[in-house]
Amino acid sequence: MTNPLPRRAFPLALLAFALASVGCVPNVAWLPDSSGFVYTGGRGGKQLMAFDLAGKKARVLVADDVGPGWPALSADGKRIALAQHCVRGRVLSLTVHVFDRDGKRLHRSKELPWGKRLKSGGRQFPSVAQVAWSPRGDRLLLGDDAQTGIYDLKTHELLEVEGLIWAFGSSPVRPDGKGAVVVGRGGAYWLEWDGKASPLLDGKKKDRVTFDESGRRLGMLFVALCNSRWEGPVARLSLPGLEVRLDTKKMRAEELAGEEVGPKAPTVRQARSFAGGVGVRLVEEVGADGGQFDFSRAGRLEVLRPGKPPEVIVKAAHYVKFFPSPDGKLLAVRWYPTTRGPPPGKNDRILVLNARGETVADLKASE
Repeated sequence: MTNPLPRRAFPLALLAFALASVGCVPNVAWLPDSSGFVYTGGRGGKQLMAFDLAGKKARVLVADDVGPGWPALSADGKRIALAQHCVRGRVLSLTVHVFDRDGKRLHRSKELPWGKRLKSGGRQFPSVAQVAWSPRGDRLLLGDDAQTGIYDLKTHELLEVEGLIWAFGSSPVRPDGKGAVVVGRGGAYWLEWDGKASPLLDGKKKDRVTFDESGRRLGMLFVALCNSRWEGPVARLSLPGLEVRLDTKKMRAEELAGEEVGPKAPTVRQARSFAGGVGVRLVEEVGADGGQFDFSRAGRLEVLRPGKPPEVIVKAAHYVKFFPSPDGKLLAVRWYPTTRGPPPGKNDRILVLNARGETVADLKASE
């Protein structure tokens, strides 16, 4: 299986912009009890913030410039980790920060070399480093640009891994916390916390699943901004007419025929259903050229209720990402009202919906 992704459905002229931008959308990290979440935002999008659902109030945990980023909460909910990139000359590095729930700094790493030499002194697009905790809370999975790493919080050592993290749903790590999918030059791999990488094989040809550079980045784009999720050990990406499944237990990859849609039917980029039958979806209308997956085009946020027509709650949303709560009863949606300048930018919002599709919070994330 080579490049099992619908590249022709994506406007190639916009590929570079979108691929650079997809790694720039900050996240929402829910508390384990679903009572609130943390995120980077506030002044310039660079502060670490916390939002409490009961009080419907956001507060600054860390006022220093630590964002933008993908903060991650440890399994016990007591520690918050995030990684921040910096450029000195033409060399890219990452710094790992760990805070407690009150914003007290517990750890700051040295500047970690990130194996990237830039072509110019700056970066054309900003980037957001992803972070995820190991189940024992002793290591962090880091991802930024075309590089992945495992950082040991005890030894302060970084194990560098070539390749891109593919974050299915709202996390790059499998639900049981045992590892993640990384896609590099040698193919798609299942990466464990000790650094062991096992190739995922084509279910039909018994050969490695490989992607060229544009395919690796295009895959990251679709996984990040379209219907992707973990179902136990299986990572799934669902697109019109195509479904890709990566089974990290059987070490197999499959390309299946997905649900077909008509040529003029709108594309459902992301969708989430609650237990009671209510759903939320992001819809992209087909362009005049008939093209799909034009991520520069605004999407429409809709709430679906059984027996009723869709309710439009946001008419034009860009760079949208869904973050379901751990208890499955809430959904946080982070979105931008404009594409002017790549994210992270100003005026992005976080919308929180309950299982009835009602808005329980609507806050300005960055200013």
